[in-house]
Amino acid sequence: MDCARWISCVSTLVLLGGCNGKGTEGDPDDAAADLAEDPGADEATEDPDAADVPGEDVEEEDAGDADWGNPGCEASPRVIEDGLRLDITVDLASWAEGRYLVTERATVTAPEAGSALSFFGIALDMMWASVPYDYDGELATFCTDPFEAGDDVTVEARFEVTEASVAMGLRRWAASDGSLVVVGPSQEPYFAPYWILVPQSTFQADAVHDDSPAVEALDLTIVAPDATWTVIGPGGPGVRDGLAWSFSLHQVQPIYDISFAASPDYEVFDVGTTTTGVKVTGAVSAARRGDAGSCFEAAITTIEWMEANVGPWEWGDDLALVEIPDYGGAMEHTTARWFGSDTIVSGPEGENIVVHETVHHWWGNSVRFADWPHFWLAEGFDEWHTNFNIMGELLTAEEFARLRSLYRERAAEETYPYMPSWPDPGPLRFADDQDVMIQWMLNMSLFYVYGASFLEMVDQRLQRDFSTDLNTLLAAWYDARRLDQVTTEEFLAFLQAQTGDIATWQDLFDEWVYVTPAPTLELSDYQYAAGVASFTVNRADGAGQGMPGLEIVLESGSDRTSTSVDLPEGTDTAVASVAVPAEPDRIVLDPDIFYIFRVRTEAGWAGPEAGFEY
Repeated sequence: MDCARWISCVSTLVLLGGCNGKGTEGDPDDAAADLAEDPGADEATEDPDAADVPGEDVEEEDAGDADWGNPGCEASPRVIEDGLRLDITVDLASWAEGRYLVTERATVTAPEAGSALSFFGIALDMMWASVPYDYDGELATFCTDPFEAGDDVTVEARFEVTEASVAMGLRRWAASDGSLVVVGPSQEPYFAPYWILVPQSTFQADAVHDDSPAVEALDLTIVAPDATWTVIGPGGPGVRDGLAWSFSLHQVQPIYDISFAASPDYEVFDVGTTTTGVKVTGAVSAARRGDAGSCFEAAITTIEWMEANVGPWEWGDDLALVEIPDYGGAMEHTTARWFGSDTIVSGPEGENIVVHETVHHWWGNSVRFADWPHFWLAEGFDEWHTNFNIMGELLTAEEFARLRSLYRERAAEETYPYMPSWPDPGPLRFADDQDVMIQWMLNMSLFYVYGASFLEMVDQRLQRDFSTDLNTLLAAWYDARRLDQVTTEEFLAFLQAQTGDIATWQDLFDEWVYVTPAPTLELSDYQYAAGVASFTVNRADGAGQGMPGLEIVLESGSDRTSTSVDLPEGTDTAVASVAVPAEPDRIVLDPDIFYIFRVRTEAGWAGPEAGFEY
């Protein structure tokens, strides 16, 4: 996901109410007539100041005391994630009124015996179910036939999704000039229950079930309003039968990655095909066709690079990149990537977003984070491959070197408060009992930028001390954990096992993953005399991270002279003194990116410019 859109997204994340309803088994055709009725849901109220109070916890219901709303089932309800398979049909006939009829067939594999099943869904207008049910606007409980451990349990339901009921999920997206209208479900913030029933709650509904489960098989049918519409969905171009477009992707993927895009205004074009046979297709408005034809080609470069250096593409033979008007940023929906109109631009800016979203097919979609405290395992890994590797294929050597340095410099800033009165954001792997929404409000991009820069620290140590590199190890990590969920601790253990060194990696994670902020180094007391330049390096801020062997380069014209200082844990001051051929005109700290830190000079600094390698 492109995190820029979270500036607006997080501020609208409020506790949204829903309708209450109970029902029993009935004729699904009777529910179709209800489409003509006003759903009667109130417009959701957005709090524009929601992001201004990062220290205020979002209320979360204690799952142990949750009212499951049992409609009379013989057994206690269960939320089951195992073996989830979804067969979903969405009828867009009433899209102009912001109303969408969804028929969903959900199958799970029961881990133990029971006769009741629960799914989460936010503010759905429930119409019919195949068994007796109760729905409170967030949780639907179904009384099923008795089942044993290992049985497949299926529930079918029909409901309406209305734009008036919830600010997220299935909705219309429209350009201000009317040139492009798209209907599709946005999955921000990483949640499917805004438009379907799933075994995943939102943060505020049930903290126990707010992690990121996967769907093992997906069949999705979209019924278009008329023959002028084009539908882009998961798993390839799909099969069209009249107004029905059917898609199938029987591969393990996060449920938040399920989406589609339907429009009467798309121009569909062939971007190209990778050397391994993955066909890339674009679907955009006429106004964005030229820019899309340029920046979308970066997806081909990305797939080929990732397959050559990390591991195979898992997702069939097709990838679609689609334009969504009035959409901030981009989103990694599996094989049907969303790009806001403003992100589709020629040149490095547009290419960077395309690379990032394409890399998510490896980190995030295939290797999935197990829960929100491990969120960086998707975004940080993605950004490391994007900005420390693949963009090197699309930029000049000078541009790529500058990108890497600027990225590391920004990473240190991300560990400090966005607003002076706010607490420090982070750490990268935060505690299990911390509220992820508070973490994201404080600074969501930390998990992207700082996470990637930490991986660059790992890469530099692997090259210097272990005669290998991070890409080599990530190829092994991907092979071992693809189509699986992972934790930070599992990645740490993997590094330790691959290198045979427990202490080095434990110390590195303890100092840079489990705590923030990054250090701030201030240079002071500059002197130059008799061919010797000297100055003091002071640790001014940070969490006390050890920084032994910090390399410093003094540039005197074209001459470069290196030295180093030691700032181990507990030492906050070191003096650098080095003979140079002439008085230096620039001081470069840590040119190879072994550490993440900020640089500043004391007031009245008499020395040359000091900073990072550009």
